[in-house]
Amino acid sequence: MKQSIKIILIFELLLIPFLIVTADSVTAVEGGHYTPIKETDNQYYFRIETSQWEIKAFDLVRVRQEYGNDPSLNQIHEFEEKHRLGSFERGSTINFEVYSRDVQHGFSINEVGLAVATIRPKVGEVFGLPTLAQIQWPDEDVTISAFCHIFCGLGHPDMKMKFVIGEGSEEYGPPLFYAIIAINVAILLFVANKIWNKID
Repeated sequence: MKQSIKIILIFELLLIPFLIVTADSVTAVEGGHYTPIKETDNQYYFRIETSQWEIKAFDLVRVRQEYGNDPSLNQIHEFEEKHRLGSFERGSTINFEVYSRDVQHGFSINEVGLAVATIRPKVGEVFGLPTLAQIQWPDEDVTISAFCHIFCGLGHPDMKMKFVIGEGSEEYGPPLFYAIIAINVAILLFVANKIWNKID
């Protein structure tokens, strides 16, 4: 019995590196971001693709600079940006082409009053028709989130993307995640030490 408990404790302790690696991965996603390019009309143009269960973004100005005004879908997909985009100029205008690859999704940014629904593709089509939207970013340094606001299945909560305006705003996600991991590891070590001493 004592031997079994020790094996369980050793297994639990081996989970600590996994928790640390997980924390690093989350921070990496929240971390560095891509700086978008403006068109000659001083506006941003982005293609947004939604599917179960992710949101992808493609800087169309960057794509056109590389491949001209009529790039293929494969060429567009060479320039995928996920999770976090910025720094956008404060108060600037951005144009979205929002597509669905499967079911109907939403694309919403609360801070600018944007909430659009995608058009699901017809049988035999890869994407539905685009939903077009134009918004103006806030005239301040802020980090805002885009998300799917139409329930689309189990992975629906994971459909998020961040946009950094100017210098962005302070984010508490990664530090809070690290704090929770540290507290759990400390509790695990404390309990493991107490149990280990008792069974010895």
